[in-house]
Amino acid sequence: FCKLACIDDLPNRGTIKLLILEDAMTSSGVSLSNPHLSISQHPGQPSDDFEVPTFSHDLELEGNQGYDQFGRQLVLTRNQRQQILDGVAKAMYERNEYPSECDFEDAAEALVHRHTCLADNGSPKGTNLGRERCPEVVNLSQFPQSKVEADLEKLRTDIALEIKKTHKVLAGINHCMGKTFALRRQEILNSSPKIQTVENRWLALFLEYVLNLQRSFFAALDHHTERLLALSREAQGQMGSIGHRLSAILKMYDEMQSRDVNVSRTAALHCLPAVLSESDSEVFKTCKSRNPRVLIGPVCILAIISDDEDAVSLQPHQVSIILEDRLVMHSFQSWPDAFLAHFGLVYALHLDYPKPMSSSFLLIQQVFLNVDSEKLKSKVLALKNKL
Repeated sequence: FCKLACIDDLPNRGTIKLLILEDAMTSSGVSLSNPHLSISQHPGQPSDDFEVPTFSHDLELEGNQGYDQFGRQLVLTRNQRQQILDGVAKAMYERNEYPSECDFEDAAEALVHRHTCLADNGSPKGTNLGRERCPEVVNLSQFPQSKVEADLEKLRTDIALEIKKTHKVLAGINHCMGKTFALRRQEILNSSPKIQTVENRWLALFLEYVLNLQRSFFAALDHHTERLLALSREAQGQMGSIGHRLSAILKMYDEMQSRDVNVSRTAALHCLPAVLSESDSEVFKTCKSRNPRVLIGPVCILAIISDDEDAVSLQPHQVSIILEDRLVMHSFQSWPDAFLAHFGLVYALHLDYPKPMSSSFLLIQQVFLNVDSEKLKSKVLALKNKL
């Protein structure tokens, strides 16, 4: 199953199955003010929902004896800490595939309530677990109801056959890609395959139609473009490469005097890294059409411009996407479309954001697309407030 965002995503003769879930408020008595806290539960009490896993006999015996006899906390070795984190992570995933910050807090409180020897003396609740101490819980989706891996593999094969046809049924491909999401995500997260391997198995993932983020992304970008360009004009007076970069982009934008929305979008996206004091030189690449040879990076967007254009071009002839030094998508006529496809692939393939532009990518994810936006880096939060 999948969440339907647009009725156009359905095939011509599609069948919709509605699953009516039981109201969470009637089944568990959840307070409206805090969806993770029941009415009978107070903030100081450990969560009754989280079941603390059982650890090895030696580990529990050592911790309990030391605390009962001498009142001392257990000093964990690296292996013991990893054993605890792995156990808690597994229990959290069984409870909730997509844990929130409150789920982490519930797990920590339940853990120290049951095993007092693990409490942190430096915090009131004994659960002062920083983000670096939290187990990494990877969100793995379950297979669709009544489907097994063999069924999804058959769908994957059908997609591979359809993608080779001259006249593709894109709606059908997109529908099957949604059904096989769980299989694809498990492969990517568990195996971390090379891009070439993903291309061989999931070629449809590299179709612009399948990376369907245009509506939400461009709505947010258009909303912030004017303000982002205004902030860029304020910052272009800075000394150094950032000020020079902003001046070059804005000069080109002002000289064009174009009413094309893609020109404004391209200018805003090119200004974004500089406004965040980041360098885009390793990600945004440009080459001349007569001399297409250029030193590309492992993850970048390559724009081909005419020989008489400046290095900064807001209307390139063609744009391509490079991942792991491989040309994976090309022939984009619009630079913003290429940027969005590039972002979507990096996110879908679970790749690290390019370090020189990590804050820019996080702002796109958390502010523009509102994904995992609960906690923002200080730099991202500062720009969000200015916008």
